[in-house]
Amino acid sequence: MSVTSIAVVRARAREHMLRYRLLVMTPTAAQAVCEAGGWLFDRVMAGWDVTVLTATAADPGAIPIRILGADVIRLADFVRGQQPGPPPQGIAVIGDVCRSSEPARRMVADRLDAGDCEITVGGRGDVWPDRVADTIDYRPSAAAQVFKRHALAQSTHMCEAPLDRESLRHTGTAVPTVLPPQRIRRARMR
Repeated sequence: MSVTSIAVVRARAREHMLRYRLLVMTPTAAQAVCEAGGWLFDRVMAGWDVTVLTATAADPGAIPIRILGADVIRLADFVRGQQPGPPPQGIAVIGDVCRSSEPARRMVADRLDAGDCEITVGGRGDVWPDRVADTIDYRPSAAAQVFKRHALAQSTHMCEAPLDRESLRHTGTAVPTVLPPQRIRRARMR
């Protein structure tokens, strides 16, 4: 298993201080690929540093996550080693990891209370449903669908989610993720 060490992630965060950071908390890496793999790949391609924190101690899903361009760290190692680098601009919760992990629940609650971070819930995660309100029917790019398909082929997890659509809920807009159409048109006219 090739789980990234905290030291490597910390060094990369120092090297790329200006990149947006996304922490993804999930019971297993395979579930993250199934429920939000296209979205994760598109974030990586947009220049985000994506780190997947898995709740299980011996998660064999590092290879599928690496195919998507993200790092994998055990949640327990992350909590012990504190946060590597600056605080994240986004936190994603896949599945019911907050039910089973007090550190994950505390991290999400702190960021929700601070209001300085985009919180995204993927799959059937039920993190404070009254506070994570906006539902997005995310359409991954064609490249993301291909990479997600390859990642799923390497995974042992049976995934019944469609490749061309991912259901996400979010709150907060710490950073713009895409330019509005009118700004794209103005940029082309110059």
